[in-house]
Amino acid sequence: MTHQVISVINERIKAAHPNSPIALFSLQKKNLFDAVYANTVLTQQRIRQRDPFYIGSFYGLFGLEQFKQYRKDVAANPPEKL
Repeated sequence: MTHQVISVINERIKAAHPNSPIALFSLQKKNLFDAVYANTVLTQQRIRQRDPFYIGSFYGLFGLEQFKQYRKDVAANPPEKL
């Protein structure tokens, strides 16, 4: 796992290529995410098994905008605490 803050994730997403997107998984800590390459065997297994913490896979400037929108949506409608 690579737990990273938003500023680092933004740079990784912006630099990512469509053939090698970054998969994001939410963590319990605010503004901290598990950011990994989406195309690894382990990550693909997590996605196929419908990991409840999977947010999505992102790349490039469009992916960066999608991630920003996700954060705005969560801020407006925070999930219930477990």
